[in-house]
Parts: sequence; C-alpha cells; structure tokens
Amino acid sequence: MNIVYWQCFVRPKVNPCKALVIECGSSFQSSISHNHQPGARAATAAEIMVAVKAEAMKDLLKPAPAIVNEVI
Repeated sequence: MNIVYWQCFVRPKVNPCKALVIECGSSFQSSISHNHQPGARAATAAEIMVAVKAEAMKDLLKPAPAIVNEVI
C-alpha cells in the first residue's frame, strides 16, 4: 500500500506552515493543523496539484512542464 505525505505549500521564511496530511490508500489522517487561514484560491490550487501528481504517476519520464500544460 502506498503512503503519500501532503505538506502545506505556504512556506514563508518566517513561521512556515507545517500542516501535514498522511494519505494511506483511500484514508486521510491530519497530523498537524495549519497555522494560517486558507487563501481565496487554495481549493483550486489543491485540485490542480492532485491532477498533476496523478498525471505524473502515469508516465514517470514525462517532463513536468508537459504535465502541467496538459492539466491546466
């Protein structure tokens, strides 16, 4: 079974968010909460990231810019 660690992408130099979610199969477990409010487009960014990762797993040798261009 694959285990995937999801980390918040809000990472300023001062007080970075250390929020972490562990995905194990179809189960998700939050281990650390966010230290900030969600941005206006956070849900959209998260959906794009999931789609890019899924597409990348289909072809591990495909260049990242090509994957992003297909998803967006």
